[in-house]
Amino acid sequence: MDYNLLKVLNAVVATGNVTRAAERLNLSQPATSNALARLRTAMDDPILIRSGNTMVPTARALQTAEQAELIASNIEQVFSPPPVFNPKTSSHRFTIALTDHGMQTVVPKLLQELANLAPNIKLDIRTLGEQDSLASISKALVNNDIDFLISRKTDTPKVFNNLDLFTDQFVTISSDTHPRINERLTKKMYLKEQHILVSFSGDRHGLVDAALGRENKSRNVAHTVNNFFSAALLIDKTDLLCTVSEKIAGNLTQKFNLQTFPCPVKIPEFKVAMYWSRAQEKKPEHHWFISFMANIKQQY
Repeated sequence: MDYNLLKVLNAVVATGNVTRAAERLNLSQPATSNALARLRTAMDDPILIRSGNTMVPTARALQTAEQAELIASNIEQVFSPPPVFNPKTSSHRFTIALTDHGMQTVVPKLLQELANLAPNIKLDIRTLGEQDSLASISKALVNNDIDFLISRKTDTPKVFNNLDLFTDQFVTISSDTHPRINERLTKKMYLKEQHILVSFSGDRHGLVDAALGRENKSRNVAHTVNNFFSAALLIDKTDLLCTVSEKIAGNLTQKFNLQTFPCPVKIPEFKVAMYWSRAQEKKPEHHWFISFMANIKQQY
């Protein structure tokens, strides 16, 4: 049935009069009468019947009009433009998953900018742990359990899109009172010292160890911890070394008595990116957040 006939049915039932229905719909009376005739044929019902000096809708017309009003409303919602997203007033809540690296390098600036531009926006921040596999996080993105993932850039399925945020590289940190290391750190010195490894899974073999293995060398990983703050706390009071990203080192040296050196083991730099499901990116709130991150990424 023609969608416009639903509008005519609602107007005729509401007014009980073809002339007034035509005025309500901004149609000519002949066009409205023609539509009413088509309705009567389609429904096999007179639609309006005389009761004294007035015309009243039939029982079937009343029942159908009620359903038609709901259908018409749903159709208008489908074809109406999406609601305008106003970040200054919206209280939308986003769920973001990230590693400890992302927590320290991305979140502080993100919250500062949100406070200025979108003070009512809320974040549920989920720090990834050893139990979170790439498959489980990918599934959470697809199922909309999380809105965005911030992590080291890797190859991902085509159902996801991504935005590069920044590039980072590895450095080595030690206590600034280390008895054997002060002005420089050579590979020979590096291999003689004990190390602490930040490992979310507890694995004592990291990127540095893989690079050293290709040179048939190894280092002494004495301890492992599962976050950077714990590592810095221990390095500050011991002679341990720790290899971390340069941006992480910058944060830690502001809070602890540490010194930073270029990592003497060659490890490729890496990119940090934000991921999201392509199916969600046209939602007004998602589109805004992606643009927001694109604008502030220069500050990282």
